[in-house]
Amino acid sequence: MRKKTSKNQPSRMLIIAIFAVVLIALVPIITHLMRPNFDVEWLPTTGTQILTNAEMDAILNDDRRDVGVFVYIGMAGCPACVQFEPTLHTTLAEHGLGLRHFQIEDARAENEEVAGEILATISRRARRTWEGGVPVIKLFVGGEIVDYLVGIQSQADITRFFERHGGLE
Repeated sequence: MRKKTSKNQPSRMLIIAIFAVVLIALVPIITHLMRPNFDVEWLPTTGTQILTNAEMDAILNDDRRDVGVFVYIGMAGCPACVQFEPTLHTTLAEHGLGLRHFQIEDARAENEEVAGEILATISRRARRTWEGGVPVIKLFVGGEIVDYLVGIQSQADITRFFERHGGLE
């Protein structure tokens, strides 16, 4: 036997329709709230610029919570880095972006002890976002690592990583 419904009781379809309208109305609000609350600071030149130990240390000690800085960390002798860098450079050129590059060998040649301290600091701060290894692009905000992209990646993956954090408009 079929259950009778009262004329005053809203139908299931009406409830679903109202829910759908509310959900659609909330999407722009949720999207806005999920956007990063910082601006990305790119270099004024396209490509990568090797950082000195002092420049990398300044990024690690930067307390500005409204500025994000992407840093590529790699090693000249690393086969994965050698394979990844042409794709990274093509992506940067395509978007006209300049990226900071912390080259581990150069940092060690500059000052082995300071470079070791910088790498130890990065490892400590990456306690939840570090899988280890290079190549890696890390996003620093307020001196903390907020996200990373590790390993050999495609142009599409690199672009999505930058876009996800408001790095591309």
